[in-house]
Amino acid sequence: MQRELIGVLVAELRAAIGYMRNAKIDLETGETKATAIRTIEGGLARAEAALAALTIEQEQEPKQWPPSDALKAAEAYIEEYEFDDCDGGYHNPSEAERNIMIDMVNGLLSEEQFVASLEQFVASLRKAFASPPSSSEQSDTVAELFSYARAEAENAEKPAEARHDS
Repeated sequence: MQRELIGVLVAELRAAIGYMRNAKIDLETGETKATAIRTIEGGLARAEAALAALTIEQEQEPKQWPPSDALKAAEAYIEEYEFDDCDGGYHNPSEAERNIMIDMVNGLLSEEQFVASLEQFVASLRKAFASPPSSSEQSDTVAELFSYARAEAENAEKPAEARHDS
């Protein structure tokens, strides 16, 4: 969510609270109920407008990891998947085995904790490709970059005092 929207929402909610306090003062000082009700209605209108703006913003905000796209990619991969045991043995999964794999991926992508971990790993990969290790540690293979990204992800999960970057 954009900082400007948060600022606007905070201002609108503060204004709504101000309306509510004024309505309380109106009632405590003997103003008519009609005056207090109009004041409350004004505060409610501001709060409702702020919530409506937030709802619209959330609906328009693109998701960083749309599981439906990830599931489509996994299904395409599984469709072409062939098991290689690295010892000359191969196995083409049956339709039932492919369905089990798709079900497993779908289950993983429905778990918020898994998706959050995956997002963190992808962010580490992006960081690794954007700023690989120093020239003395320069990696020549994707496997080394993945290893670097995995180490960065594991480091990010540690408490701040245990991290090697702090």
